[in-house]
Amino acid sequence: MQLRLLKAGGTSAERAAAQAALDAAQKNFDKVRAGPTTDELAQLKAQVDNAKALVAQAQAAYDRIGGASNPYIAMTPESAQLQQTANNYQAAAAAYQDATQHPTSAELAAAQAHIDQARATLAGLTPTQDTINVAQAQLANAQAALNALKSNAADYILTAPFNGTIAEKNISIGDTVVPGSPTPAFVLGDVSKLRVKTTNLAEVDASRIQVGQSVQVTLDAFPGKTFSGKVEKIAPSAIEYRGDRVFRVWIDLDEGIASGLRWGMSATVKIAVE
Repeated sequence: MQLRLLKAGGTSAERAAAQAALDAAQKNFDKVRAGPTTDELAQLKAQVDNAKALVAQAQAAYDRIGGASNPYIAMTPESAQLQQTANNYQAAAAAYQDATQHPTSAELAAAQAHIDQARATLAGLTPTQDTINVAQAQLANAQAALNALKSNAADYILTAPFNGTIAEKNISIGDTVVPGSPTPAFVLGDVSKLRVKTTNLAEVDASRIQVGQSVQVTLDAFPGKTFSGKVEKIAPSAIEYRGDRVFRVWIDLDEGIASGLRWGMSATVKIAVE
């Protein structure tokens, strides 16, 4: 989107306004550089001559009533008229003198600055090919980075080996998870089926039970209640337990988590053998 906007530049109205501003700045510069026209100077000179003639007329009237020797001259209309015409003459002469000294270097510099600013504005609305190339390169780099993140997304996902419920969470947001860590990130369990693992089946009884055999289980947490289950697995080899040779047995309970059973509860297993 940004690249498309860059290629398009400003809107047609914006570019037209910028071009008009540049044309106006150039026209003003040309006018400043040319200075006053011959007609303008002639008009200013005529104003000076006219003001000078009015001063002469006012001076004559002033002199006719005694001029400076008249003790009341300051209060006369002739004195006020002479002062006014003298001020007008000085203003006209200053305007003419100022016009003949233009343009100054400062005026030319200011007019040129307006041109430069207008030209820069127009250029900003019309990007160069180099600017477009840089933007295209930045877009390509960003797209490559995005593709790399997408391809590596699987590396940042922990996938459970089976469906179940998280029983224990050992990590927090921001932690680094390393493969092969001795502490698992999560402890996952299938709570739809609970299992009891025994650790003390004597070797003399191991040959008397078999997979699928019915089992009764009681738990300290549920006094007076018996749960049913079946032998799911018998360990193929014995282990040492409190000085005896025993076999582990895994028993699947018929009841699940809905019955109130929880992981880690102590259980007593009764297996009827012949």
